[in-house]
Amino acid sequence: MLIQVSSAGNIWFYGDKECAQNHKCSFTIRTSADNFIAFQLYILVPEGVEIIQVEKGKDIREWAFTYNVLEEYYEINENVYDKRLEIIGIGKEKPPAGTKEIALITFKPRISKNLTFIIDRESTKFVDPNEREIKINRFYNHSVRVYRYGDVNMDNEVDVKDLIRLERIILTEEESTITSDLNNDGSVNILDLVKLINLLVSV
Repeated sequence: MLIQVSSAGNIWFYGDKECAQNHKCSFTIRTSADNFIAFQLYILVPEGVEIIQVEKGKDIREWAFTYNVLEEYYEINENVYDKRLEIIGIGKEKPPAGTKEIALITFKPRISKNLTFIIDRESTKFVDPNEREIKINRFYNHSVRVYRYGDVNMDNEVDVKDLIRLERIILTEEESTITSDLNNDGSVNILDLVKLINLLVSV
């Protein structure tokens, strides 16, 4: 049986604050909870998000680890959540002291809007070596701003100004934006320019 004890900690997300529609984005989940050898973490996933992959965090590399995407529906503060992500980790030894990275989540947004991932407080559990539940007092949720595909200058419009900005990035090595890599191949070059031209012509 799991018994709540007075231990305290935090769980929070850390990741990209900006994200482009249809591009892969990621964030890490970190905790300051100590003395745990198992956890069951649940995250509400906003509508319009596709979960691509969930990986072990760097501080639990030797742990057993699994995840499931559960099709469930929630409405919270006028926001819709159509999935719940379940992440389970079990280890023989507790992770090191201090802030610990326990999971890396990769996702792809399908809509352009601000998205907030929410930790399900009621279902999330951390367990110590004596099989007692560790009470987590604070949770921090994570929001990302999602831009439209082709919105190179990130002004929420896709127009000729994006074409000019992309040309400058390619020709003068001006700093690229997260939305510059239109074909998502890891570099910003003429192929991205061709994609943006085709996008603007088809509008």
